[in-house]
Amino acid sequence: LLWLLAMVWLLLPAIVRRRKWLPLVLLFPILLALNLPIYGDIAYKSALLNPYDAETRTAFMARALLLSPYDHVLAAGMAVVEQQLAPTTAGLDSADSQRITALYQRAMSAQPLAPEPVAAYAEWLRQRSQYDLAAIPLAYQFFERTLALSPNDIGARNRLALHRWQNGDVEVAIDELEALLLVDPLYGPTYLNLAAIQHAQGDVLAAQATLETGAARVPWWPDLQQALEDYRR
Repeated sequence: LLWLLAMVWLLLPAIVRRRKWLPLVLLFPILLALNLPIYGDIAYKSALLNPYDAETRTAFMARALLLSPYDHVLAAGMAVVEQQLAPTTAGLDSADSQRITALYQRAMSAQPLAPEPVAAYAEWLRQRSQYDLAAIPLAYQFFERTLALSPNDIGARNRLALHRWQNGDVEVAIDELEALLLVDPLYGPTYLNLAAIQHAQGDVLAAQATLETGAARVPWWPDLQQALEDYRR
């Protein structure tokens, strides 16, 4: 409110000089409308400040989404917070999961062409699929939707490969990760994911070779060197 009044005060001298009061009457609602996203962000931050009160968080997020209906970052950001607060083993039918799903759906509807909330929802479904089998086909669906929006999203393609591996498509997952190394040999997580699958399949030498290649190509990423040292112990 003070910000709005300050803007009116800055424009007031010009209006007084011209003696045209109609612009002043119209100015306040116009400035109010232009600043609604700011109030939406305040409501979003108020939701973040209530981590242990789901009802209050829900109320503040409803206000935030009303004030900023096209800001997918608010809804997706709150979904991440809800994920951290939800029980690890929560299934899709739980109240926590339904709240997370509603936030992701709101984010995706706010900006239908933005791949980020779709990719985040797909990854959350992949993680849920370990505890709820109903999440498996949904994760595939949203990974495919992500790649339709952003075909070169190497992070999403990595996570899709992990999802295939977790659901028994081991060879397909390995082939996809090896193909990604040709597309972008400087993306460190691909080496880690491929090595993890190779190690889980009992091919320790192949996993170590993958990490050695990754550490040589991506020396600035310490996770690869750390993983290689762990394999050598």
